[in-house]
Amino acid sequence: MRRLLAIGLLVSGCCCPIDLSGDSDDATGSSAEPAAAPTATAYDAAYVDSHLARLRAAAGCDSTRSATLGHFCPAVTGWASGTAATLPTSNAAYPGVTTWIPTTTPVDVAYQRIGRFSVLAFQGGTQGDLTSPSQRAGDPAPAQAMQAVVQRLSGQGAGPIPIQRGLFGFVSGRPLAARYPVARTASGWQLQGGSYADLRRVGDTWVAVEVPRTNPEGLYFSVFVDAPTVGVGL
Repeated sequence: MRRLLAIGLLVSGCCCPIDLSGDSDDATGSSAEPAAAPTATAYDAAYVDSHLARLRAAAGCDSTRSATLGHFCPAVTGWASGTAATLPTSNAAYPGVTTWIPTTTPVDVAYQRIGRFSVLAFQGGTQGDLTSPSQRAGDPAPAQAMQAVVQRLSGQGAGPIPIQRGLFGFVSGRPLAARYPVARTASGWQLQGGSYADLRRVGDTWVAVEVPRTNPEGLYFSVFVDAPTVGVGL
């Protein structure tokens, strides 16, 4: 599911997959019709729990929250009690932030290296997509959007999430590109793509856990805010 898309001006329609983490899957060019929703595939719960515990500890969720990772605390501490909230029946796109939780190396270093703006999109309540546009040199839009999401997760601000107009067009168009079937799990939903993305509703956010299918050595953890976006700038 993790798709790292390098987007130049974000209006050219060109998407080139870039693998920064060892697990990149992109099928943007496929014209195949989406398959019926498959049965969800269960993750190794102990594997997921051990990695979430690493993020919880690094973020200081049970003590003094880290200035770098503290915004993940409500999501990581609430994952176990997350629910399968009703999916939006109309097209929707949620802005978010993604990090990589490594199995052994420092969690904060991984966030500084791989932390990025992401988008969770749904089409008609039956298909979904989770995409991370990769920042190109000289384009601050993804980093700015990520910071806006982090501030909202930290309890700062209200109203729409501001996104530079080029990136805003990409974000608002993601629901029409969503093609992965959504399957029901015991505690949430699952997108079936290049990796399996388990989704749960935690408070007023959507939270995703993705474990790469082969040699994972960690997992992706994403939090998406249930807030509208607005295009800003030229």
